[in-house]
Amino acid sequence: MKKIFSALCFALFGVTAIMTSCSDVPAPYDIFENGGQENGPEATVGEGTKESPYDVATAKNNSGKTVWVQGYIVGVMENLYDDAGEFAGNEAKFEAPFTIKTNIIIASDPEETNIKNCLPVKVKGGSDLSNALNLVDHADNLGKLLIIQGTIGSGFGSTSLNETTAAILDGTEIGQEQQGGDETPSGNILFQESFASGQGDFQIKDISKGELDYVWKFDSKYGMKASAYNGKQVAAESWLISPEIDLTNVTTATLTFDHAINQLNGEQPQTNQIVEVSTNNGESWTPLTGITYPEGTSWTFVNAGNVDLKAYAGAKILIGFHYKSTTSSAATWEIKNVKVYSEQTETGGEEVPPIENLIFKETLGTPVSDDTNLSSFSGWDNPNYTYNISYGSKAIRSIAHKTETNLTETNKVNSIWFSKGYDSWFSIEGVNTSGYSKFTVTYEVAANIYNVGETIDLNAIKVSLNDVEVQAPSKIITANTAKNDANIFYTMSVDIEVAGNENSTLKFSVSASDNTVGMRLTNITLQGAEKSETVEPTPEPTPGENDGTEAKPYTVAEAIALNNPGTPAFVKGYIVGAANGSMSKLETSNFTIDTNMLIADTPNETDATQIIPVQLPSGSIRTDWNLKDHPENYQKQVIIEGKLEAYFTQPGLKSAKSITEVQ
Repeated sequence: MKKIFSALCFALFGVTAIMTSCSDVPAPYDIFENGGQENGPEATVGEGTKESPYDVATAKNNSGKTVWVQGYIVGVMENLYDDAGEFAGNEAKFEAPFTIKTNIIIASDPEETNIKNCLPVKVKGGSDLSNALNLVDHADNLGKLLIIQGTIGSGFGSTSLNETTAAILDGTEIGQEQQGGDETPSGNILFQESFASGQGDFQIKDISKGELDYVWKFDSKYGMKASAYNGKQVAAESWLISPEIDLTNVTTATLTFDHAINQLNGEQPQTNQIVEVSTNNGESWTPLTGITYPEGTSWTFVNAGNVDLKAYAGAKILIGFHYKSTTSSAATWEIKNVKVYSEQTETGGEEVPPIENLIFKETLGTPVSDDTNLSSFSGWDNPNYTYNISYGSKAIRSIAHKTETNLTETNKVNSIWFSKGYDSWFSIEGVNTSGYSKFTVTYEVAANIYNVGETIDLNAIKVSLNDVEVQAPSKIITANTAKNDANIFYTMSVDIEVAGNENSTLKFSVSASDNTVGMRLTNITLQGAEKSETVEPTPEPTPGENDGTEAKPYTVAEAIALNNPGTPAFVKGYIVGAANGSMSKLETSNFTIDTNMLIADTPNETDATQIIPVQLPSGSIRTDWNLKDHPENYQKQVIIEGKLEAYFTQPGLKSAKSITEVQ
């Protein structure tokens, strides 16, 4: 039967007018004998396009390309398990019954049973492709001709077709075709790491490993891999943390990566495999949303999609892949092809303050699922500041981020809610504005105008910095259609002239009489517009004094007096504790913080004004010197190399490069 069928197809090859007589082969596609190698083992069949797909043999020789491939569905790669019920690999199966819905096998011969002549094809569980192609629900698909698009790569111990997105079966198109094989966001690449040859500049931070030798590990075939299985499932927690990614000069940013998850044992993939972002060098983390996760029951890599990082534009961030496991669920998580794209900040726009003078940006973090009291909210971008409001009930609320240019946006953003008919205010305290005498505050405001004819001036929300209050230019909005005009965010901006200091308060307030419909506030940016004329120049050390070198390190008092010049230096002092979120919460025993330490000129100092906070970056310095894991380091005298920059809103030492104990 096979020979008769093949001979018929060959006889008809090139005569497209009668190709439809091979009922299993829709025009214009042709299937060749010997795996498509009718002219010898090195022959190339097809161009890899939808109109001229590769055959199986040609596809195997084009690793890394996103292409269309044709072949007959001949079976499935089934999972194997040992006597203990643990996964033991895969095995090709060419006859029913089948149990796996996340892959199929194709070949150039509909009766092929030699896996060496086949190409395994991965399909995402629950996708349109899986629902239409799987042999569990569609046993009659066995032997049918399939034309499918995907990326040639590794899988099941050989070459496979991965990241499949579209197919043609029985003349019906399924899924969504990749255009040009590239769905990555446009813009400049700010950061990328493929993990093709190692972990790059990523750091591994183990919180707990149990009896494991490692949790995260580089794998030459699959990138970075986290697993807490060692003959049994082990409770563990570990981070894979990117180097610092600079978003200070961009207006938008997008994260994308590929990942695979297997052996979830019923857990949701995002429960113990969490992608998070930090804007304060790992002192606090916020989970990212909008991530596409694998089904969690196969080794198929899935693209996470285009994860929006716009909320972090203007900041320097870390991306953390946070892995957790328990004794009942210790999945394997594989990561590769991490990229961050951006569009550069537009120039020439009116009243856009210089990005280099950014003091802070507050987006209110990941959208909350329920209205949340301010006292219960911990998702701040700047957790070292103090946030207060005139009332405590359900102040943080999420809503679709509709704007004048995007009235159909469905992605949500957190906002501060000001109820109508109440005198209300919201403040951000503890902001270091030293060195400036004029500032620009930019923020977004929305009004709850639901009924036709309702109107409000968005400048009802007034802004003050250090008790100097200003009002934005008038921006009157009116509801023209019921509900459709409600809660559209408009960007507002004000300039404030006031002397900056190390402990400034930015405040937003609205009166009961002005707030007639209810208002929302989000995406707050404070930027310095003019330098203060009274700022003293950084003092230069006189000959014979300490000069900040390793041989002559500054004392803590000298470093404080320099007032954050931003230059590298060595500083000598005693380790006197750690800061738990702010310098008003100093730990001198029972340490819980591992991301910073405090040094002073005397070993028993507790006055925060006489202390320098030291940032401990992830890696060996944090591992070896943090007080949480090494309380024995308390009151040791050390020399620290770092950068003299503001930390916890006061003179500090950031990005410590070395710490040496004074003997």
